[in-house]
Amino acid sequence: MPYRAPNRARHVMSLAAACVLATALMVVARPASAAPAAPPPAATPGTAARPAPPLPAPRGHRLAAPPHANVVRVCPPPKPGYAACQALRLDIPPVQGATPNGIVDEGWAPADLQAAYNLPSAYQGDGQTVAVVEDGDSPTAESDLATYRSFYGLPPCTTANGCFRKVNQEGKASPLPSQAVPDWAGESALDVDMVSAICPRCHILLVETDDQLDIDLAEGAYIATTLGAKFVSNSYGFPEEPGTDASLDAFYRQDGVVMTASTGDDGYGVSYPAASPNVISVGGTSLLKSTNARGWDEITWTLGGSGCSLYGAKPPWQHDTGCANRTTADVSAVADPYTGVSVRYPGGWGIFGGTSVSAPIVAAAYALAGAPPSSTSHPAQYPYLHPTMLNDVVGGTNSLGGCGTGNLAYLCTAGYGYDGPTGLGTPNGVGAFRAPGWSTVPGLIDGNANISVVASTAVSASTSYLFTVVPGSGVWMRRSVNGIWASSATKVDSTTAISYIAAATDATGAVHLLMSEPNNGVWERVYRNGTWSAAAQVDTNPSIGPIAATTDLAGAVDLFMTVPSSGVWTRTLTGTTWSGSTHLDTNGAITNLSAVCDITGAVHLFMTVPASGVWTRTLTGTTWSGSTHLDTNTTVTVTAAVRSTDGIVHLLTKRSNGVYDRLMHGSSSWDSTAVLADPNANVTSVAATPDSNGIVHLISRVAGIGVYDRVANPQ
Repeated sequence: MPYRAPNRARHVMSLAAACVLATALMVVARPASAAPAAPPPAATPGTAARPAPPLPAPRGHRLAAPPHANVVRVCPPPKPGYAACQALRLDIPPVQGATPNGIVDEGWAPADLQAAYNLPSAYQGDGQTVAVVEDGDSPTAESDLATYRSFYGLPPCTTANGCFRKVNQEGKASPLPSQAVPDWAGESALDVDMVSAICPRCHILLVETDDQLDIDLAEGAYIATTLGAKFVSNSYGFPEEPGTDASLDAFYRQDGVVMTASTGDDGYGVSYPAASPNVISVGGTSLLKSTNARGWDEITWTLGGSGCSLYGAKPPWQHDTGCANRTTADVSAVADPYTGVSVRYPGGWGIFGGTSVSAPIVAAAYALAGAPPSSTSHPAQYPYLHPTMLNDVVGGTNSLGGCGTGNLAYLCTAGYGYDGPTGLGTPNGVGAFRAPGWSTVPGLIDGNANISVVASTAVSASTSYLFTVVPGSGVWMRRSVNGIWASSATKVDSTTAISYIAAATDATGAVHLLMSEPNNGVWERVYRNGTWSAAAQVDTNPSIGPIAATTDLAGAVDLFMTVPSSGVWTRTLTGTTWSGSTHLDTNGAITNLSAVCDITGAVHLFMTVPASGVWTRTLTGTTWSGSTHLDTNTTVTVTAAVRSTDGIVHLLTKRSNGVYDRLMHGSSSWDSTAVLADPNANVTSVAATPDSNGIVHLISRVAGIGVYDRVANPQ
């Protein structure tokens, strides 16, 4: 059944109430008991094995009173010393059947969450596995997940197709543990639904532990990493204990693995494992639609956890000054049940909240960004490297009584920059969750295997256009806004014989598409105010081959054209008038061109010569430099060049073993070496476009498959 847009009036009306409610806390001692021994951790593929942590000491437990009116805890209060799952549910009758009718239909759907957080869910996440760790067996987990995904139009994720897998605490398919403590199955449903909502192309691993003890759940998190999960969500919490937490930390630290943990649903206060320096601690917000530019608003959720850890060491990437130890949270996402999400659980359909919502959302957003490298770098530091790539949440508190004065208030009250309840902010794309450098997994943005060449241009820091040639069909255009490519392309020219294209944006924001047609010269179409012009001929030379275009700082468009056995010719568009053709380079062996304008206004032309490499000329003012041998790799076939929004020029060269990226700073300072951006040797055509915050997109046409997008974060 197709998804129907829900009525959001209830969400708007409930915000004020949600902002003024708090909860009471109780502390209950846990009697001493024996915990099961941890198995020695096996080696994660590509990494060294970590030693098994020592047996943890007994742990006390903080029990929260019931939350505010019309909200119930999904899991019953745990026995002393056992985990509390961090899930809440609106106290309304569950809706049975395949569709969340009535008020339950007002919960946020996958499309809402993807839009609110600007996520590339439609084409990223292939090959990634996100694990969720739960207590006990949920017998209907797979069938409930199938109902959820079917209703929202997400691809099936089943055991049969290899997408869904359920294992016990030892990582085996059987025997599964006994059925979960009542309603922990609801926690399981919430977690797998949120992974599905954010990363529908990801695989899901459900790890079911023997009990709610800290060691059982920690072992479950570790076991997930031995089964190939690079992203593990932990939606539970314990009170902090000296020594015990440190003994469990090793379970939550595996190289190249993202571990997220909920900060809690009891307001201001710290729980474990969110307090571990080895996890990404995830707080909560209230999420509402808005008329602002983003289309959404968020404030601190009143019951989200935060604070200064009593025992956890401060990770080196945290620099807040009011807490000498670990501060929670790092980042956040929606958690308020009054602005909650629709979930299909064993009881039917319901609206859920709690930081059990936000933790799997963030884990899945990391999965969209690609697996982190297996190195000493920690994924928790990535948001701290790029805080401007998040939505900064600046209002609300999780402690109406305060949490200190002066430089301590940020621990419970949101403000500009880092704060305890919401951390650095909520997802805005996936740039904040990506390691510096090129992403490890590209996203397929166009599956047309007949595409021959690609070109692109940016019209602003947030909007770009990709053009593709389909022989026998014509030229197609696809738009990207805030790094998210449109789901479909639009035909802009029906000429079936076009061989090469180039694109540039002039000073007025009009997009110029240049098309080289065999035996018919170069033609131009202009996209202005949403309308394409008719095609007009720019150059009549029938021998023109590959072309390139760029825009200088004055907004003039420079067109470069190769002519076999003649070299490179150039024309410039000023206003609406093209100049005459000028012979720029006499090397008749040039087979490919790319061009870019650097931050100083100089124009750089890159020329590929077979068996020689890449040569370059630079236009400074009105004078072209001589030709310089820039890259001596003799296997280079095609290139693309782009200037990122932070002013760095990327020259991307396709070599025999993939696409390489070489950086230029300023107007002439080139890095000494190029780095491998894309190891796919089957790339035949490349383009590049900038995005906000210094991000660069490499667009690669792969023979017989289609067009991929691979992203680079600033170093």
